[in-house]
Amino acid sequence: MKHQNHIGLLTVIIAISFLGCHPPAYKPMDIAAYNQNTRQWKFDYNLFPLNPNWQFKLVNGKAPWTRDQCPMSDNPVDWKNSPTCTSQDLHFNNGQIFCTDLFSGHGGHMNWFPVTDVGIVNFSDHSSDDDYNFYLQNPDSSLYLASDDPDPMNQYLGLEFDSDEFPDAVDDSYKIWWNDFHRAVDNSQSEAQAMVKNKLTIVTGMAGIDIGHDASNTWTTELHPVFGMFILTDEQTSINPDGSVSMIDTWSFFIRNKGDEGYCSSDPEIASRKQLNVFIPEMPYYYAGAQQTYPADTRDFVTIDDGNVHITNWNGVTDDNDPRRERWTKQIINGGVIFGFVFDSENSDGIFVGDVKMTWNEHISFNGFGDLQKVEKYVDQTKFKEKFNGLYNTSANLKMRGNYESKNDSLLSVRVSKLSSEDRSELRHALAGKIIIPDMPKLEPIVNGKSTKIGAVFAGKDSINVEQFNSKMKKTKVEEEPKTYSKIKPAENADQNQYAQRKLMKRAYIEAYLKSKEL
Repeated sequence: MKHQNHIGLLTVIIAISFLGCHPPAYKPMDIAAYNQNTRQWKFDYNLFPLNPNWQFKLVNGKAPWTRDQCPMSDNPVDWKNSPTCTSQDLHFNNGQIFCTDLFSGHGGHMNWFPVTDVGIVNFSDHSSDDDYNFYLQNPDSSLYLASDDPDPMNQYLGLEFDSDEFPDAVDDSYKIWWNDFHRAVDNSQSEAQAMVKNKLTIVTGMAGIDIGHDASNTWTTELHPVFGMFILTDEQTSINPDGSVSMIDTWSFFIRNKGDEGYCSSDPEIASRKQLNVFIPEMPYYYAGAQQTYPADTRDFVTIDDGNVHITNWNGVTDDNDPRRERWTKQIINGGVIFGFVFDSENSDGIFVGDVKMTWNEHISFNGFGDLQKVEKYVDQTKFKEKFNGLYNTSANLKMRGNYESKNDSLLSVRVSKLSSEDRSELRHALAGKIIIPDMPKLEPIVNGKSTKIGAVFAGKDSINVEQFNSKMKKTKVEEEPKTYSKIKPAENADQNQYAQRKLMKRAYIEAYLKSKEL
């Protein structure tokens, strides 16, 4: 990495203890960007909290039971007025039909604001509400909630996004990892789970609690929708004659600044940023907190192969939303690279998607060349696994039951699970518009977004000046972030109603298919 006149980036976003900000007076169910135990503020380059936690967890050392802390209410004001709940402004995204829990009478999502989390991701399932569901584990136990449900989606941090928006609308002809994953999901759950198994991931999404889950004490934390997910899908390491290391990392990603929350939402959620920034570190596992921060060497450098990235629109291209007006940038700094994704508005239908291959040439000094030769991977995986406490050996009793929005969805899922594997595959392909089954209800086709192949340009005017960034953070009040998102009203979008209607049509289709199979 060529030396820049910037301080090390990991120091900027992970070890910010010098800001001089007075720590806020959090309530138990506040999302805390300030960790009182480490006395550090943690933000990403969007000023979103990075691997934050519930204040309850920081004080008590264990995950909170939400229903013990917050009132049984769909009103954000009730949550804020409760002395044991939150001081932060929330916004409620109400559930649609089928989403009210039969027992509690509640449903929908109580949302805070976007956060960024880094950890190990696994694919859970493609659920009956048509979301892709993942779960994330990290050393901070970031935003975990206590739960009686052994499903990993409820034990850890759930990640969800509407498959109608992504990846269904992406042109299948792209030779990108996400299209391969899309096909795997349609083929079988096990095939998709094998593709996303214990992968290092950087993810940004709207943090919230789904209060429509059916079993007692299973209100769960979700990043829903996911705005961006960067998965480390491939690593190759070689040792050079001079003792330096060449490491090729392939990051497969998508990023957008808007998305819905599945069946159980009525409005889209937006990131409220025209530009979203993602930091890709020189040492990926150090970013996840597995070991001490790596001191970058001035002789290090990186080359970036960004020839397989596309900008697409899940509603198709209109005069007001042209992907040629959108761009992405790269900025090499000490310790990594900042990618900046510039949308045409804060409420865009654009999605950047593709694979970026990064070849790092690194000079190692922390363990020495001899120690490096003893390990197969660049990072000592045994130490890495110890840090993540059981991420690689999930208990056998964690039965994968799927993540469903309400009791009604769970009952539907039970019926779907009784289908043979051939029938389930047929149903998935029909819902994806790949086959037509006679005598079934009509499904409107998903519109493939028109696309442009687009390479990154150097950031130029979009560059982040680290010194200015630090100065800006000194003025940042954590309490201001929730207020911003509690007042957001996304612009009206006729296409959003089309997608909401299509989800109801899909549900009717599933019901008709199950009836045809006498289930």
